[in-house]
Amino acid sequence: MVCFISFPSVRVYDVVVVGAGPAGATAARLLSRIGFKVLLIEKRRLPRPKLCAGAVSLRADKYLPPDWENAVLNTIYGGNLGWRGERYVNARSKEPVVKIVDRASFDLYLTLKAEDEGAEVHQGETFLNFRNLYGNYIEVETDRGSYRAKYLVGADGALSRTLRVYGYDRKPVPVVEAIVETRIGDMDEVFIDIGLVKWGYGWVFPHGEDRVSVGLASLKGEVRNLRDLLKDYIENHPLLRGKKILSLKGWFIPTSKGSLIKGEGRLFLLGDASGATDAVLGEGIYYAVRQAHIFADCLSESLEETRRCYGKRLKTLEREFLFAYLTGGLAYNFQGLLFKKVQPRDLEEFFQFLRGELTFKEIFLYGVRRFLSALSPF
Repeated sequence: MVCFISFPSVRVYDVVVVGAGPAGATAARLLSRIGFKVLLIEKRRLPRPKLCAGAVSLRADKYLPPDWENAVLNTIYGGNLGWRGERYVNARSKEPVVKIVDRASFDLYLTLKAEDEGAEVHQGETFLNFRNLYGNYIEVETDRGSYRAKYLVGADGALSRTLRVYGYDRKPVPVVEAIVETRIGDMDEVFIDIGLVKWGYGWVFPHGEDRVSVGLASLKGEVRNLRDLLKDYIENHPLLRGKKILSLKGWFIPTSKGSLIKGEGRLFLLGDASGATDAVLGEGIYYAVRQAHIFADCLSESLEETRRCYGKRLKTLEREFLFAYLTGGLAYNFQGLLFKKVQPRDLEEFFQFLRGELTFKEIFLYGVRRFLSALSPF
């Protein structure tokens, strides 16, 4: 436990966490459980709208609370990989592959779990600034007042204000998503389309209640007219043509080529704020909650020891992001060639990855073998 001398005009905490998404809420829950005094600050009132495809791979299961499935909309058992919505290769699994959540209710659920463990939660409060990064404590300023803490955690998303105050200028990539009113089969399969954008894909994810999430992501940010492309995708897709579009909006995600922004001094960055999104799927929730566990495991009274442990433990994640980037380069630069050779067993291999049975390194090596096979005339 970290000890402090209290000052009458400034509230004091062990840790101040900015952002009540999966990374921030999970960190607050874990730290509170082991006895740290934690303040979790969220600038919006929960549940707040949050644009996100909402796919949580089964890799995340062991990093989430045991009853997290109470927040699940749909369980996915199958996948369809297509070429521009025209032709699909299908595979199904007896075991779940992905769970679909609504981020507004999911983030609220995780925040309530943090509160149950003793975290103090301030909703509708905006982080403004921090000072004294290398002192014995860090000073945190919001639109409601000031706090002192041993550590500050920036977990406030791809457009992180914490990151900007830190002085890091990053340009996250845009993503667009529409909610379309329709049902697709038993609503237990996802559809992924390649050939639509550079280094990216289109998706159709069932969200329950006769609604599907339809989106486009270009994970290197090389496509500027995503909204128009998404409208065309919906209008021409055989499963979506003529269906009612309930909303169409955009948001931003970071992507990593193999390194994460860790912060320095008493500032630590988690989740999208650190760039923890892979360059194949743009998946972030799994990495956010896993990173929160790493930080909680490493946090101690010694800043030096905490820094050393956090940096060392993140190297494993950074290797995953490197192999994800290599996998993305292979898959997205040769989309047409690889799709001609794709088979259901290729999707089944990816199902194993999503369940945590394979790593991105193993997926990359599998992809290299399949690429070389695709080049062979035999």
